[in-house]
Amino acid sequence: MIILLTAGLLIGGAIIWILRKWMIWTRMICDLAAVATYIVFGVKAADAVMQTVEDGTVFMTEVHRVFLSHLFLVCGAYVGTYGLAFLLERLTGTRTEV
Repeated sequence: MIILLTAGLLIGGAIIWILRKWMIWTRMICDLAAVATYIVFGVKAADAVMQTVEDGTVFMTEVHRVFLSHLFLVCGAYVGTYGLAFLLERLTGTRTEV
C-alpha cells in the first residue's frame, strides 16, 4: 500500500508539474485549484478543532473525525501533489513566468 501511495504521489506531482509548464491556462487552473483546496483543507481542519473545543470532548480522539471527510482527504491529496510539483519546478530550475 505504501508503494502504491508513493507512486500515486510521484505520478500526480509529475502530471501537475507538466501541466504547469505546458500552457498559461493550464498553469492558472492548477494554481486556482491549489488555492481552493488549500482553503477547504484549512477550513475543515479548523472546524474539527473548533467543534472539539466547543463540545469539550477529548481532543486526541475527537479531532480525528476530520479524516472521515472525503472532501478533506481529496483537498489534502491535491495540496500535497501540487506542493511536490512546485518543488520539482524549483529543483529543476524550470520556473515558468506569467
